[in-house]
Amino acid sequence: MNKNGEPALAEFEGFVPAIPCAEGREREASHDAIEHTAVVDGLEQLAQLRQEFDHYRVRTDEALAELLATVIEIRGDLVEMRRRASRAAGSTKLPAGWVTLKQAAYDTGYHRERIRQWAVEGLIKAKRDGGSWRVSLESVIAQAKKSSAP
Repeated sequence: MNKNGEPALAEFEGFVPAIPCAEGREREASHDAIEHTAVVDGLEQLAQLRQEFDHYRVRTDEALAELLATVIEIRGDLVEMRRRASRAAGSTKLPAGWVTLKQAAYDTGYHRERIRQWAVEGLIKAKRDGGSWRVSLESVIAQAKKSSAP
C-alpha cells in the first residue's frame, strides 16, 4: 500500500482479472485478444456501413431537393397559367345584351338546359366561347314569349 492507503502497483503485477462471459462463466483477460480483434472488425464494419448510409442519405437528400424544386416550378407554372387564364377571361367582355346561359336562365326563369337547346337549334342568337355559350338576352326573351304563347 502506498501512503494514501491505495494498493501499490506491485500488488497488481501478474493479476489477470476474471471477466464474465455471455454464458455466465468467467474467463481470463488474456483470452480477450480474440474478442478485441472481433470488436475492432465490428467497429470497422460499422464505420463502413455508416459511410454507405451517409452516401445513400446524401443521394436521398439530393433527390428530395430535386423533387421539391420540380414541385415549386410546377406550382409556379400553374399560378402563371391561372393568371393568364384569368386575364384572358377578363379580356373577353361580352357585348352589351349578351349573357351567359346561367345569367339568361336567372333573368328569364327558364332552365339553362332549355336555353342551351334553343341555342343549339338556332332559335336564339348565340355564340360558343370555348366550351361556354353566350346568348343574346333579347333573343332569349323573345323565344321565351313564343314558347309560352298558346
